Amino acid sequence: MTEEMPSAAEHGTFISLGQPGWLWPALLLLIVALIALVWGYRRAGRTDVIRTLAFGFKLLAMALIAACLLEPLWTAPSPKPDANVVVILADNGRGMTIAERVGGESRIEAVRKIVGDGTTGWLPTLDAAFDVRSYTFAEGVTRSVDLAADLTADGRASNLGAALKEVATRYRNRALAAVVVISDGNATDLAGTFDAAGLPPVYTVAIGTDDTGADLAVSDVSVVTSNFEDAPVTVHADIHASGLAGRQAVVRLSDASGKLVQQQPLAISTAEHHSKVRFNLRPEQPGVVFYRLEVAAVDQPGTAPLKEATTANNHKTIVVDRGQGPYRILYVSGRPNWEYKFLHRAVAADDQVNLVGLIRIAKREPKFEFSGGRRGDNANPLFAGVKKSGEEQSYDKPVLVRLSVSDKNELADGFPTTAEVLFAYHAVIIDDLEAAFFTRDQMDLIQRYVSERGGGLLMLGGAESLDAGGYDRTPIGDLLPVYTRAGAQGSPIGGVRLELTREGLLQPWVRLRDQAEAEQQRLSALPRFEVVNRTTTIKPGASLLATARTSSGEQIPALVAHRYGRGRALALTIGDAWRAGLSKDPARSDDLARFWRQTVRWLIADVPGRVTLSVDAATSTTRSTGLRARVLDAAFQPVDNSDAKITVTPPTGEPVVLTGEPAAAAPGEFHAAYLAGEPGAYRITATATGPDGMALKPAEAGLVVDPDASEFAAIKPNRALLAQISQQTGGRVLKSSELSGLADDLLTREAPVMETKTWQLWHNAWVLSLIVALLVGEWILRRRRGMA
Repeated sequence: MTEEMPSAAEHGTFISLGQPGWLWPALLLLIVALIALVWGYRRAGRTDVIRTLAFGFKLLAMALIAACLLEPLWTAPSPKPDANVVVILADNGRGMTIAERVGGESRIEAVRKIVGDGTTGWLPTLDAAFDVRSYTFAEGVTRSVDLAADLTADGRASNLGAALKEVATRYRNRALAAVVVISDGNATDLAGTFDAAGLPPVYTVAIGTDDTGADLAVSDVSVVTSNFEDAPVTVHADIHASGLAGRQAVVRLSDASGKLVQQQPLAISTAEHHSKVRFNLRPEQPGVVFYRLEVAAVDQPGTAPLKEATTANNHKTIVVDRGQGPYRILYVSGRPNWEYKFLHRAVAADDQVNLVGLIRIAKREPKFEFSGGRRGDNANPLFAGVKKSGEEQSYDKPVLVRLSVSDKNELADGFPTTAEVLFAYHAVIIDDLEAAFFTRDQMDLIQRYVSERGGGLLMLGGAESLDAGGYDRTPIGDLLPVYTRAGAQGSPIGGVRLELTREGLLQPWVRLRDQAEAEQQRLSALPRFEVVNRTTTIKPGASLLATARTSSGEQIPALVAHRYGRGRALALTIGDAWRAGLSKDPARSDDLARFWRQTVRWLIADVPGRVTLSVDAATSTTRSTGLRARVLDAAFQPVDNSDAKITVTPPTGEPVVLTGEPAAAAPGEFHAAYLAGEPGAYRITATATGPDGMALKPAEAGLVVDPDASEFAAIKPNRALLAQISQQTGGRVLKSSELSGLADDLLTREAPVMETKTWQLWHNAWVLSLIVALLVGEWILRRRRGMA
């Protein structure tokens, strides 16, 4: 007799009576039997232990007979057959191809043995009581009819977290009683946390042992780009060696063509060896570059070639993006000086940087009427005879000279007055120029240039710079990393030596030597500087990178930097840095040039272009790579009507051109999605047109699809993760031999759909057997005492 129960809250276990009307007759019968027993045993003589035990046996037998007259029933809840679902999740990722050192059986073969052919073993037993649904999981979840046949271990990932989440979603409104996970636990999408929401008890079965044999692996790789000229790119790698104590290995870094760039030897000293290696390199070309980092064992004479558990984790492909010019720098100076000469000479060696000069050779010149002058001639005679177009200037304006301009119209009207003109530059350098040179609108424009456009600003010291230039309480003064003081008196001080702070030594673009001691020796050999603006206070959050020490020991901030909005600002309070290059020693001249190139590179390092490209790597949820192109006009405002195209060049095959779809929530953004197929390096380029229909400078990015890097990141079973999943969901960790009892265990647990089952306790062989045993026992005890 069964009855379906709607919810677990109503379940209960109890005993009831099938014939409650027989209660009083049964009690009367029991009382009569008790009186008869007492009377009979009293006649038998003195009471002892044996007789008391016999009396108890007979009384208990009579009580059971009386109870049977009431027909007692046992009622208890139980999962309803075939009404509750049990999901089997079997790992089908490539990591399951790893074989054990002893026996050579792969993990996928072990799983096939566990699931069997579906006709015998634990699965048919489980299927008799539950609705069993079998799935394999790798990148996604796949329904399986023949689980053993579908286990091919060819998946490019083991997204266990996504698989459990998908099962919880699919069966949200279904009676899901349990999930059985059969895996090595090396999930590619569970870094540390696990969300158990919506999941029933999860039973996990760990596959594999820790004895996987020898293995070399590149576990983690990071790339750091800096403005250190000798080696602007640093590659850090973690190497793990297991079971290779006493062996030698080599770590190689190669470019995309397979050409060896650098290599380092690796001595393996312990059975579980971890090493960190670092490569410092300078890419031969700008833009996006791909490299391959790999580790391999060195064959030793007299020893057999190394056989690893897997070689899929021996290498990784990395992408390096140093940006690609040309980068345009606007240098504006209050007077001709040597700083521009050395700065121009330095950046001329960098083919990615163009330095445009705007130098004032005279301040505003008042207009005079000369008796010999020609009537109607307003041209400044200073420029008489100069035939270069755009250089003629009239009276009452500063006399400016333009250098290295791209065409005759560039800077023809002096310093830019519109965002469209100023924002075309990646950085601005202001050298020995007073604040009065700029109009209020131009200063506001410079502030916007740094904070909104993300440009870089460098102010050099000098007789009319910083405090002496009247920048206090101006938009330019607000964005500088040092405080300027109103009405500061006195000319710049001299006779100082440059010293780097600890923070300055840690910045690759500030120092010129790899070692701190060598850098200190270089600085001590520099001449004293004679033009330094006295600035005593830096702004909160600014970085003090260098100081100028006077002969009295006072330290004055010399090089200070900070972030301002989207851009960055730098103040070099030394106004005669060119002195460092005045030497017969070519090395010292080269050092100054390197300093200027590194500083300029730092200024433009994060300056965005009008077209930017972002790549959102595929995840276990999205499966595809998200591509986002942002298009801005000349004033760096969003452009919604651009013809944005994103071209993806796969490792092999023809490029794929995607049309960017405008993003409703983000003006100027265009989105596209790309499903990367084959592993390897993908080059991605975004092209767009401006409001005028002209093509803008493309943006470039790199994408590396390397599923094996995650799938084989660890080869030993992750039992801790499986235990965590079971613990958080109320399940258990099972051995494969314990699966035979899984059905019985689940039948004793609460399930979404339960039913009440009733059993007749009196109508059981064990009740009759117990009554007979008690009566026979009582008879034997009586015979031992000679009772009739």
